[in-house]
Amino acid sequence: MLNRHRRSYRDRTYRCAGTIVRGASVLCWGICTVFWSISACAQTADTLVVRDTARKYVNALISPRTSLQRTSIEHAKPRRAGTSELTIVREQYTTEATNPHFVRASVEAVALGADGAESTFDTLRVEEFRQVRAHPTLGYIFFDANSSEIPARYERMSQREASKFSYADLYDREAMDIYHNILNIVGKRLVEHPRATLTLVGCNADIDNEKDNLPLSRARAEAVKNYLNAVWSIAPSRITTTARDLPERPSSGKSIEGREENRRVEIYSDDPEITDVFTAIDTTLLPTPPVIRLRTMYQSASPLQSWSLTVRQKNTVLKRYANGGAPPRNIDWDLQDDERSIPRMNAPLDLELMVKTTAGDVARSLATVPALTHTLKQKALTRALDTMIDRYNLVLFDYGKAELTPEHQRILASLKSRLTPASHIIIEGFADQSGSNSTNSRLALARAAATKKALAPVDAVVRSNADARLLFPNDTPEGRFLCRTVQITVLTPSNALR
Repeated sequence: MLNRHRRSYRDRTYRCAGTIVRGASVLCWGICTVFWSISACAQTADTLVVRDTARKYVNALISPRTSLQRTSIEHAKPRRAGTSELTIVREQYTTEATNPHFVRASVEAVALGADGAESTFDTLRVEEFRQVRAHPTLGYIFFDANSSEIPARYERMSQREASKFSYADLYDREAMDIYHNILNIVGKRLVEHPRATLTLVGCNADIDNEKDNLPLSRARAEAVKNYLNAVWSIAPSRITTTARDLPERPSSGKSIEGREENRRVEIYSDDPEITDVFTAIDTTLLPTPPVIRLRTMYQSASPLQSWSLTVRQKNTVLKRYANGGAPPRNIDWDLQDDERSIPRMNAPLDLELMVKTTAGDVARSLATVPALTHTLKQKALTRALDTMIDRYNLVLFDYGKAELTPEHQRILASLKSRLTPASHIIIEGFADQSGSNSTNSRLALARAAATKKALAPVDAVVRSNADARLLFPNDTPEGRFLCRTVQITVLTPSNALR
């Protein structure tokens, strides 16, 4: 009996456990079915995105960029029952990249005013005027260190050449070229004034090998005397030579430039005509605008290796700038300061900018500037009112000084005799590069103001150009001396001339 009950209990227990197992199996199957369904849906009902990208080279692109061009949508029908529809999205993109061979350049011309302001202009106009230029002779001959040989930059002649020499040969020459003919100008004047005598003072830098070296100073003076005697046949009795160490009015011996200026022979005469200004009567061209700014622009995928900017009139090159690397943004063409580059024909100017990259690519840009020239001959034919231009230069200002010398007063006296009430006077002061910009500007203005005071009561425009430009290169003593000057420009209408 007991055993029967045990079997009955065991059977019930097994049946109950079987029911539980079967229930758990059904539950697991249901859970798996749900997960399978979700997974199946993710695979059959998803959206497929297809992207296609094309590459395109673009000039002057700063950095690469990608943009969507168009989009299309397709619906794919299910291949078997019970599966979802597939959506296909097709996207077309374009990636823009910089052209590795891209290079571009351009150039344009604008007028540059005295105040630095830019303005447009339609035509470069050039007018020809008669002019009288008065150049101080600057009676100094400068020598190399420890040498008594006249430097090669001073023009020397043979006796035959001297016999044919004419002042007119120098009329179209630049001021520095005229100065380097000082020995021939003095020689010819001594021939023209046979009673005049000359005194030559030899000087030295009084430092190092030239310290207390009076024989060297005398040898320098004798070298000048020998040239005047041998080439211009000036009797030795008419020329006296003396020697000293530093000049009577020396430049600062603390600098190399000052010592260069002290190594000289000074020329003096008992006849002022011998050392008077050299007067050249010729013509000049005045451009309007006087300064043209050439503005350059470029774009390049590679660094620039070199550039050039050429200004031509027909087949004549008037001006050319060139260098390595990239061109400067602004190039100022000062026509008034570079008269040789002034156009002389009624023909347009062609501006050509060329740039070359390190990759070997080249770009050129062309621009045109109309140009008109009004010559003296054209003025005579049309009987147009003309203007006479007188230009005077006051040199021999001492180093760092603005006081007028007797030589200056003699030049100003000659100038005042040519002035009329209708004369327009411009007085410009200059300086060399020895001092700072502010110091040179004040010194140049003081020189111009002293000149105006000496011309009183004449009215005049006074300005300083020391901080704007150097009249001459300062790598030689004569270049620095010629920069220590005042330029006086007198514009007088032809109908007002005496």
